[in-house]
Amino acid sequence: QKLRVEVDSAPKPCPRCDNPVRTSPAVEYADLNALRRIQTQAMVPRVVFGIFLSAVNFGAGCPWTGLTFGCVPIINLIALPLLWLTERTGFARDLATNGSCLCVLASLWLFGGGPGAAGLIAFVYIEQIQHRVEEPSSRASLWWVAFTFLFSLALCVVERTVDARHVTPQQTRLPETWYAILDWFCANFPGLLLYVTLSQLMDELTKSRRLLEESKAQAERLNEQLLEQQQRLQTERTLAHGLIANVFPRDVAASLIALFEQHANSLGGAGPEDAASAESRETPVGQLGVSDVFS
Repeated sequence: QKLRVEVDSAPKPCPRCDNPVRTSPAVEYADLNALRRIQTQAMVPRVVFGIFLSAVNFGAGCPWTGLTFGCVPIINLIALPLLWLTERTGFARDLATNGSCLCVLASLWLFGGGPGAAGLIAFVYIEQIQHRVEEPSSRASLWWVAFTFLFSLALCVVERTVDARHVTPQQTRLPETWYAILDWFCANFPGLLLYVTLSQLMDELTKSRRLLEESKAQAERLNEQLLEQQQRLQTERTLAHGLIANVFPRDVAASLIALFEQHANSLGGAGPEDAASAESRETPVGQLGVSDVFS
């Protein structure tokens, strides 16, 4: 089914700015259930991501990062019933996406650097890419990307100039073995998530391209039918003119042909109401008397 449709009426511009009003996802998507399925597929990796990292950090004695990572599946599980049981799909998506990004950035601050920091930053960027794919008219993802860039830059400067233990409440560090596991996970999981996001985008582009090709083929068929009808009408007109020229004298035939052409042009160049009024004004050909023909 076609996911995206063109809206007949464009969004009304804001009187105080030149930017158009943000449209709801229900307007941008023709099939609301398809939109819900896409967002549900995006929530599943977040839940897996949050449960795994939360269990690792709680097991290693890092309660703060375990708490922040544990909030990721909780937020997504709260957004899931809002997504399917209500029509507030935009609010549910923003809650799941932005809430997950906020928890990940909080975990990045609690880590105080480390091998998993690059993976966490990449996770936030990929989440905003997916948000942009799902709702192209939204500019919130741009602000989140800018905030993530500045936040990670500030953390990097603080870690290089000030001891990280002075800026984070979590003093417990993960063991070296768990750091290696976390490093592997954070290096591979953002790439897998990006692959899923691009796969969804390519599936949607493929469906849109197929629908466009079907519409183009249908337009070509209608154009061919229109050309055939025009050729048929032209043939019938030529035969009618030849019949009139063979039956009536030359002057009478010329008058009849001119009358027929005038009547056809009055019907063909106007709309249905104008054509109806033209039929009422013009004298029908079948009602022409002998005096009208030979006058």
